[in-house]
Amino acid sequence: MVDERWDPLFRAIKRGVEDEIRAAAAALGDLSLYPVPAEIALHHAVLAIHGAEGALARVRCLVALGARVQAFPPDHCETSMHWAANRGYTEVLDTLLRAGGDSVLGVFDDFPFTPLHHAAFKGHVHAVRFLLDAGSDVNSVDDENIGDTALSLAVQEGWPDVVELLLARGADPTIPGFMRLTPLDHALDPEPESRTPAQRRIVELLQHHTNRNRDESPDR
Repeated sequence: MVDERWDPLFRAIKRGVEDEIRAAAAALGDLSLYPVPAEIALHHAVLAIHGAEGALARVRCLVALGARVQAFPPDHCETSMHWAANRGYTEVLDTLLRAGGDSVLGVFDDFPFTPLHHAAFKGHVHAVRFLLDAGSDVNSVDDENIGDTALSLAVQEGWPDVVELLLARGADPTIPGFMRLTPLDHALDPEPESRTPAQRRIVELLQHHTNRNRDESPDR
């Protein structure tokens, strides 16, 4: 549990006033000494309703005061990295990554999603590109291999631009996920006549990728 000493900081973050954030943090001391409540503060900073620019200003302020991305807060299954990816806040992701190091890229939440999964699930192509450039594993699945890849999520949610980017970066459309279904299985699930333009484009991308790889196979 986080004690009431942190309440003024959380209220200041919600209001989005940097001077108040700094004053409340100063009363607590070095935030790096309190990894769990500091991560909760970063959660508040990402999620408070001030948009991407407001989130970026608050996160930068907290990071400068010692907050680090390194813990799963109580009652939350995601880190601030997951939430920033889910909202497509690329500059916030950059700030959090610099504060937390490369290890935060591969952290799974309870879904199980990494930040890349969240960005792909929501169709945030710029955030997906940033996370891949930063070193995210394009084919990452949880240790028990019961979750979906980022590609599978993008297929299921109907994001052709994300699908195209992930395939270009080495995503494997043959990896099975939940219920042992592959991305192509999901893409072909709707009958052809009922597919949306986005779904038809995704089928084309996956089939072209599969055919090209088959043609380039040394066994042919």
